[in-house]
Amino acid sequence: MSDLASLCIHARERGAKLLSIYLTAGYPDLSATVELARAIFDAGADFMELGIPFSDPIADGPVIQRAATAALAAGTKLDHVFAMAQAISALGPIVLMGYYNSVLGRGATSFLASARTAGVHGLILPDLLWDAEPEFHDLALQHGLPLIPFVAPTTGDERMRALNETQVPFVYAVSVTGVTGSRGTVPAEVSEYLLRVRSAVSQPVMVGFGVSNGDTARQLAEHADGVIVGSAIIRRIDESRTRGQAIPAVSALVRELKLAISRS
Repeated sequence: MSDLASLCIHARERGAKLLSIYLTAGYPDLSATVELARAIFDAGADFMELGIPFSDPIADGPVIQRAATAALAAGTKLDHVFAMAQAISALGPIVLMGYYNSVLGRGATSFLASARTAGVHGLILPDLLWDAEPEFHDLALQHGLPLIPFVAPTTGDERMRALNETQVPFVYAVSVTGVTGSRGTVPAEVSEYLLRVRSAVSQPVMVGFGVSNGDTARQLAEHADGVIVGSAIIRRIDESRTRGQAIPAVSALVRELKLAISRS
């Protein structure tokens, strides 16, 4: 069992809620990502997702799209991402979030070997359905890198239950249909949807898409094993004029989120 899988299971057994924070690798610049990650773990995050910047991020909203575009313009390459992942994995568990084209561009075996060497615990590939490309799934598992499956409000119960046959540390529940992005409120129907997910799947459930602050994090965490926050973090970086301002701004939001979900 990986460190991340163990973390998720033990948290569920204790009734503790987990917080995962997303960063776009190379944003706002190549040297800032690891420094931000250190501040995020210090502020209470349980694990992190490191986003591989991609030119056509179909699952991401405008905030993360801008961050990806800026990271690519700053010269971020896949080798930089693996180097950042290796440094961050020394701080805490990490998964890579990206697009299947990045895997194919490097070559699946080479990509997985580099990710494994970097200490990554899993992959999130929104453009690759969890039951597609079974040979790649098997190859990823051989490298100790399970593909984290998504479920959405449109996912049927039977399809959710099929996830119980997969070896994953958690299931990623998308709170709304659409792309990533923080939202000011949690729709009333989300709680019913998350209850449906947790009744269908046996693995821990992390909910993402739409967390903007402590209040929305607490509401979502009430019906999940934890929350994933991305756009709200990137927005804090956007609003900071310097790295010296970004780090305390991001740290403050992570502390707010962690405190809020601990009360859910």
